[in-house]
Amino acid sequence: QSIFVYMCGSTLETKNGAASKNIQEMLDNNIPSSTTVVIQTGGAKKWRVLDIDPSRSQRYLIKDGELTLLSETDKQNMGESKTLSDFLKWGVETYPAEKMGVILWDHGGGSLSGVCFDENYNMDSLSLTELDAAFASAGEIMTDQFEYIGFDACLMANYETAYIASKYARNMIASEELEPSGGWDYKALISAIEADKSIGGADLGRAVCDGYFEKCRLGEK
Repeated sequence: QSIFVYMCGSTLETKNGAASKNIQEMLDNNIPSSTTVVIQTGGAKKWRVLDIDPSRSQRYLIKDGELTLLSETDKQNMGESKTLSDFLKWGVETYPAEKMGVILWDHGGGSLSGVCFDENYNMDSLSLTELDAAFASAGEIMTDQFEYIGFDACLMANYETAYIASKYARNMIASEELEPSGGWDYKALISAIEADKSIGGADLGRAVCDGYFEKCRLGEK
């Protein structure tokens, strides 16, 4: 399967290095050879580690413990629908798979203000209308739905977001409440994929929730 991670670092990265920590979790764990993880970075004034350039929009492959730069452009607004749609279409065309999932990483503001707040562009975010447009654009070149759309962000498990996600994915993984800045446990996510390479969105969702609960219980940030 292919996993496309839209990682808008925002103030979470600039202040706490939270995005970098989650990328490091991905690097530190054995991603199965049958799984491709690609990320797009942006949205932060500063990236604390991993030599990610805040002045550029960059796409990376995570494989065999290495972060490999695939492409880069001038800085783009991660809170703009076209930036997301371009990433999704590129991902689907470059890394097609029987099962494909999308994770949007950053602050979340629910149905009112959406997700992925780019601090380089006055905290502009992806509204639900913009999310709808981006996924619709990607859907034009797809023959099937995404297996899941995940929100590693606060407050995105609401009816309005679920309604939009249901048009483009079989499952949605999201939180009704605030998330601690540590975010999802990517070790748990990757371990679940490694244990069952045919894992679908529903089972993956349970693995994400269980791993997230344990990470919070241990007080990891």
